[in-house]
Amino acid sequence: MEHPTRFASSKFGLARRWFQRATGALEVRPGILRDRRGGVAVYTALVGTLVMGSLVLGVDIGRMVVLQAQMQNAADAAAMAASARLDGSDGARDRAKAVADSTASDSSGLTLAAGDFTVANVEFFSAYGAVTTAATSDQDAGFVRVTMAPEDMRVLFEPVMRIMGGGSGDAVSTIAASAVAGTDPIVCNAPPFMVCDFTENEDIAIDILADDSAGKQVLMKPQGGGGFAPGNYGLLCVDSDCGANAINEALVAVENGVCSGTNVETATGSKTNQIRDGINARFDKGSADPKNPARNVINYPRDSDMTDDTLIGNGIWDIAGYWAAKHGGAVPAELANATRYQVYLYELDEEFARSDGGLGKRTIYPIEGALPAGFVEIDPPGEDVPVNAGNANDNNFDGVPASTPVEDPARRVVVAAIVQCVAQKVAGHGEHPAAGYVFMFLTETVPNPPKADVYAEVIGPFNSDTSPDFHVNARLVE
Repeated sequence: MEHPTRFASSKFGLARRWFQRATGALEVRPGILRDRRGGVAVYTALVGTLVMGSLVLGVDIGRMVVLQAQMQNAADAAAMAASARLDGSDGARDRAKAVADSTASDSSGLTLAAGDFTVANVEFFSAYGAVTTAATSDQDAGFVRVTMAPEDMRVLFEPVMRIMGGGSGDAVSTIAASAVAGTDPIVCNAPPFMVCDFTENEDIAIDILADDSAGKQVLMKPQGGGGFAPGNYGLLCVDSDCGANAINEALVAVENGVCSGTNVETATGSKTNQIRDGINARFDKGSADPKNPARNVINYPRDSDMTDDTLIGNGIWDIAGYWAAKHGGAVPAELANATRYQVYLYELDEEFARSDGGLGKRTIYPIEGALPAGFVEIDPPGEDVPVNAGNANDNNFDGVPASTPVEDPARRVVVAAIVQCVAQKVAGHGEHPAAGYVFMFLTETVPNPPKADVYAEVIGPFNSDTSPDFHVNARLVE
């Protein structure tokens, strides 16, 4: 017979086991709460996710930094290239915008739409900095701001965020960049001449850098001061030397070796004799020795409306009368309505290009590479400089110099700085920014006083596209 206590215990154990099976409860074994097996896997999964997330986030940050740097470099390059085209001539802003648009950089596949960066907006300013003023014309545009179109980059960290329950969908990061640039031109070997900006003259209002100004004759330096700034006669100092001898030597020199920056320094006084001898050396006249004259020193007629008090002519001159007197017969068809500079090159047998009419009377010389639209090439039949058509001692009839000439036809070409005399309040000696530079062709010798004026014909803008002596020091402003 079983012990009654053992029987009761057995009954209780059976009931307990039946209850556990009925309720699904698990029996807690001694020590199970102290068991750490499997815990390492949990920590490993958690830490692994964090490490992977950190690595991916680091990659994303690196990709964004690279993309931002690439886009900023593209904006900087576009702004600097565009600013180099702001030379004050007609169409300068359009050319600057075209250059900015074309100066795009490959995004190296980091963007969602891999390819070249694009320019979203180009803005121009006449002043930028403490005072910022929007430009109103090609002439006053001195700064350019280029804004790149924003680019999207897929974020690699977003899937990690989804795993961790913190994100959904495709995440992207948008990158943007902009840059502002201006230029400080450096002009070398330019004669010490300036002209006041004719656009400031209400009676004239002519932009001599415009296409339709090519071929017009300009009173480049009057013996008197009429039409120019008070106390100034169209002269500049040479490397801070405003003396007559320094200016004379700079005019006589084939290359004066002087370079100037953004500002020009105006000189006072007419310095008539020194200027006359400096210019006339190029025509094989005057007291300079050696003279180094041009190969063709012929004088050309003035514009039909050019009188003693006219600052700029109409560009119409008696080419038919000149050709009949100096060459005989009719003007060659390829020289119809040509400028004096174009006739000069033709007589020297120098190939050049002239506008077919749509760009005024612009000239391209020398020809380098393919011609732009609107120009035709002129190939003269041979050198034909007028000689001994009259008095051999009068340059009006004799175009061949007696002294050894300079081979470069540019010996009769000078550069003048354009200064906004009204806006800059130019009066006598002082430093002033140049609004632009213009190529001028000396049309005639300088007579003795009281008519010792310097006349020249507008060729076109002097800038980095037209001369190696124009250096662009582009600088980023922002």
